[in-house]
Amino acid sequence: MNALEGKVAIVTGAGQGVGRGIALAMAGAGASIVVVDQYVDRAVATAAAVGARGVSSLATVADVALPDEARRAVDECIATFGRLDIVVNNAHEVIPGAVLDVTDDDIETLWSTGLLGVFNFMKAARPHLTRGASVINIVSSVMLKTDTSGFALYAATKNAIRSLTRTVAVEWGGDGIRVNALSPQTTSPAWEQWAAANRRAANTIRAEIPLGYLGDAERDVGPVAVFLASDAARYITGSVVLADGGRGHLR
Repeated sequence: MNALEGKVAIVTGAGQGVGRGIALAMAGAGASIVVVDQYVDRAVATAAAVGARGVSSLATVADVALPDEARRAVDECIATFGRLDIVVNNAHEVIPGAVLDVTDDDIETLWSTGLLGVFNFMKAARPHLTRGASVINIVSSVMLKTDTSGFALYAATKNAIRSLTRTVAVEWGGDGIRVNALSPQTTSPAWEQWAAANRRAANTIRAEIPLGYLGDAERDVGPVAVFLASDAARYITGSVVLADGGRGHLR
């Protein structure tokens, strides 16, 4: 229950969905949470929910695509808590579209909020990470292992994040800093919006999950993130861990 007691975590894109679920699960495990989101109302709401778990929280608004804002968020964390133990890179804009329909602006957004956002926060956090620290980058089993028609550029970015994760795990491993990727399949406001507009595709995805349901961000994915950030996972790094009800393993 207190696997992360005394630790401090930054979670990007924590205003809703997977990021919020992970933030709440880590709070339940005893960690203080810095909630990073591009929308102030979402950040404040999640920070309040974190506080209701009995731990300290800080809400900060930042665009992960901008290095200066990543550094500011990390600086606020250090100024408030004096340490940083866990970084969860979850924020990433989702822009669907066939390859020929994706615009240059779409590509810039996908790239900057995805791969560059992960890079910005890892680089900003690195001076403050010490032995035993953990970085968790959120990817997607669907985007890594299956036909991604309609999401090609988003999938390409997620695969780039996976590659970056493995490289940084090697580079930072000697200092005792672990870097892993977590691949979830959950409900979220973004999922519900997409599923309402794409009912047949959404039903196909649900039917392909061996456990029979879409996961809950806090109850099904959050505990996996807690494990990866805890000392129980001290010998796991450079891995892609699937928390998707088994769908990715069948692809």
